[in-house]
Amino acid sequence: MTDGIRVTTNAGEFGARFNRYLQRSIAITRRTTQEVVEEQARGLVRNAFKYTPPMAGRTFAAGYRASKKAIRNSLRKALVIRNEATVARQLDRARRAARREQLEIVSRELEASPSALVQFIKQHQKPDKRYPDSAPKHFSTVAKRAQVEALLERTIGVTAAGWCKAATRLRVIFPEWVGRLQSKNPGTAALRVSGNIVAFRARNPNKHTDSATIQRALQQAYDIQAEAMRRRLVSGIAARAIRRGDVFSR
Repeated sequence: MTDGIRVTTNAGEFGARFNRYLQRSIAITRRTTQEVVEEQARGLVRNAFKYTPPMAGRTFAAGYRASKKAIRNSLRKALVIRNEATVARQLDRARRAARREQLEIVSRELEASPSALVQFIKQHQKPDKRYPDSAPKHFSTVAKRAQVEALLERTIGVTAAGWCKAATRLRVIFPEWVGRLQSKNPGTAALRVSGNIVAFRARNPNKHTDSATIQRALQQAYDIQAEAMRRRLVSGIAARAIRRGDVFSR
């Protein structure tokens, strides 16, 4: 029976350890193979969510709050607020050429659209979304800064959205602010049962700036779930509910 289990992964040694404990869990359980695989697949998806930005090991709510805070910090560092009317008056009164040139630059930058400012910020952000103190600054207005903040907040959760299809398939709950972005980052999920063969596969195809973190999140998900299975097996041995040989001889 256990030869039919296929959990597709690119998590390397982490995936191999997970599969090893999965096989042992199936070998000693009275439940069906499908039940065991689905239970562990649900754990994988929960952990994948937990370690994918913006959660990074936190709850959904804490991840969302942290992301909003990071956006505000980036705006504070990237945008220098000026009043258009004040700049226009200063430009009208300026007599020195150097002063006029300086004010003209400010005036032109104040005309930038919110979407252009979003691109400016993303261009200079680090992969972890930090905006470096040494990065260029852009002049803007209070109103446009608010619009930029709203645009950036709409993308919170786009990386995590790639796990939604697998989560839905396995009845794992996720918040609406993640689910609404599935069209921007549609993942894939398949759980096929044929006789004794159970194949599970989930993929997050994210191509946004957080894509480099997907592999790390996947590795952590497999490692944590494998450890959970190991602890359960060890507890069963300690309680003499299962024999040590049944767990570690396979």
